Amino acid sequence: MILVIALLFISFTLVKAFPPIPSSFWGTVKVNGENIPEGTIVSAWIDGVQYATCLSGIWEGNSAYSLDVPGDDPSTDPIEGGVLDDTIVFKIGDNAATQTGNWVSSSNTVRLDLTFTVEEGYFYYLPLIVN
Repeated sequence: MILVIALLFISFTLVKAFPPIPSSFWGTVKVNGENIPEGTIVSAWIDGVQYATCLSGIWEGNSAYSLDVPGDDPSTDPIEGGVLDDTIVFKIGDNAATQTGNWVSSSNTVRLDLTFTVEEGYFYYLPLIVN
């Protein structure tokens, strides 16, 4: 009887689960087949919401990026990232890359080379970041 009464007065707290492992991507980044300037912003978007960004760098003579796109913890609000099979749109600066990815919680990093093609007659200016 004392045990039952004691249990009634103990405050319980809910234990939240660990958030899912991010979906990770890396690869080269090219515009019209050419390297982009080092320091260009590469970002990952799901349903119009930006969840990850990085600055491009140079790797083995190519412009490259590496992103970890977080996953959503369904026990919390608001949405913090992707869920299984969400389509990820990658942007180079403000322009969407031709390639997309699917969100999968995984400790494996997926290679996805990103490209964007500018039609002739148009000029494409990438942001210059000076440190």
